[in-house]
Amino acid sequence: MDTIELASKVTFLIRPLLPSLIEPAREGVGTIADQLDERGSRVIGKIWSRLLPHLKVRPAAWETVEDAATHPGDADAEAALRLQLRKLLADNGELAAEIAGLQEELAGESRLVFAGGERSVAIGGDVFGGNIITGDRNIVKIPSPST
Repeated sequence: MDTIELASKVTFLIRPLLPSLIEPAREGVGTIADQLDERGSRVIGKIWSRLLPHLKVRPAAWETVEDAATHPGDADAEAALRLQLRKLLADNGELAAEIAGLQEELAGESRLVFAGGERSVAIGGDVFGGNIITGDRNIVKIPSPST
């Protein structure tokens, strides 16, 4: 897996949890993985625990983590975080391999579904015979089934 794809996947995984991840990291309280275990996010906790020391020693990277955590709907903050993760992973092949392995472990354990942003839709399984409509005041004419 290349670092661009890996950084995108990691950003997707940690972004929704950043507000709760960075508070203990700021204060040095406990281990993040242990705190997330209680919430059932063991692998994401491992990913974060491996990334955290590398992020904290890079001021620009840590700043993007804090920006993404404090501005959860900001696409620019997310893009900056993704870029910093990509740089970090490109600079450290061993870390990238470990994170890729953890991400694969997560993919094998469960199906992770996240819908982010306005009018987003996420489907964790199959949808048959239905319609999914998003947008502002959209009107869609759906033909009635033939009888």
